[in-house]
Amino acid sequence: TDSFGFSLMGYFHSPYYHDPTPAMRNSLYDVIAWRMPAGWSPYGSRTTYSGSLNGTAAPLDYHKWVGANPGSGCVVTSCPGDIIINNYITQDFNGGEVRSSIASRRGEAPPTVAGPSMFFDEGNGAMTIYRWKSTGSAFTPLTTTGISSGYSLSNVGNHMAAADVNADGRTDNVVAYQYPDGTMRLHVFLNGSWYQGSAGWFQSGTFDLAKVGGGMVGGDFNGDGKGDVAMLYDNGGGLDIYRFLSTGNSFTSDKVTVATSGYSMSAVGENVASADVNADGKTDIVAAYQYADGTMRLHVFLNGNSYQGSSGWFQSGQFSMSAVAGRMVGGDFNGDGKGDILMFKDSGPGVYMYRFLSSGTSFSYDLSSITTGYDMDQVGSRLGAGDINGDGKTDAVVAYQYGDGTFRFHVFIDGNSYGGSAGWYQSGQFNLANVDGRLTMGKW
Repeated sequence: TDSFGFSLMGYFHSPYYHDPTPAMRNSLYDVIAWRMPAGWSPYGSRTTYSGSLNGTAAPLDYHKWVGANPGSGCVVTSCPGDIIINNYITQDFNGGEVRSSIASRRGEAPPTVAGPSMFFDEGNGAMTIYRWKSTGSAFTPLTTTGISSGYSLSNVGNHMAAADVNADGRTDNVVAYQYPDGTMRLHVFLNGSWYQGSAGWFQSGTFDLAKVGGGMVGGDFNGDGKGDVAMLYDNGGGLDIYRFLSTGNSFTSDKVTVATSGYSMSAVGENVASADVNADGKTDIVAAYQYADGTMRLHVFLNGNSYQGSSGWFQSGQFSMSAVAGRMVGGDFNGDGKGDILMFKDSGPGVYMYRFLSSGTSFSYDLSSITTGYDMDQVGSRLGAGDINGDGKTDAVVAYQYGDGTFRFHVFIDGNSYGGSAGWYQSGQFNLANVDGRLTMGKW
């Protein structure tokens, strides 16, 4: 009773390995979400089920596992569907594209705490997407999916941001992909890992991502409830800001020229972050600008494109942004409702954690540190921000490479309280050089 089988037509295994299209998968999820009875959830581990070939079944499982019991004479399935099983259903019984997509259609509540994701370059046009979820005191693997061929992360670099682009309560990943013809497309991965296809949600004319550097960030820049992305673009001595505003299934763009000269993006580099610094419900952009006298200023662009002037919201004394090297993120680190900025600055033997806390019109800062034994070369630019323990304040997470080839997720509660070297997750062999700076945080 209330057990149903749903099928996709295709050759999803050897030798053809067809990959079901987003339209095909979406239709499947729609049907399952509609047909299954009230109270059913796609989440949950395998339990005893007498009708199964293996004697167990999950609330949502695949025919290759369930098959039929030996007495039926139909023991071995002739349609294994390896691509669907490995890439979309997965062994994560509390996540994965299939289960999460069906759950969201049935109105199941999204996560309330954030976890990390990373895009890992496998080489030869293959990449793997890793996602983790937070238990409130640790990270556990959520899904491992990817694209097996034809997707070169060298065409992405670090042009990646997280935002809830379809307003379903779950964070999505957006990457900017450079094409050989000089155009770029914004590829969307719903819930962080569900690839929406190479056509993307936006296709540009000529657009050189090398002129964006690391200046791509996510947020809700127009306050309509749908997540957007924005880029700071070097126009040759000055600055253009492009906002790509989500309709829920595509992006439209607008552009503001801040300056045609006198604003050097080389003085900003990768040091760009987003947060709602004035608490008006719209995300803003903050850029850390290095001045020739050795000081830096935090320049603010309200709603992502309204420049508040060169005096900035904060002016430092001597402060080398080269020691920050892109380790700059936004969030509400003190929980007062106004967005702040966090920087991890290499001190040589350790790290300084600068929190620039917003008053709504300016920043003040506080400083914490790990004085020794913390090598920022092992972090690179892999710093993310999100509320990982559900206390309403943003926390920081770094991926730290160890000499034995493993890595750990180190956490900094509220952005400055170090949780210790054991971290919230310890990997097996994992080379973070293949991730580069492609680490995001979200409620997947």
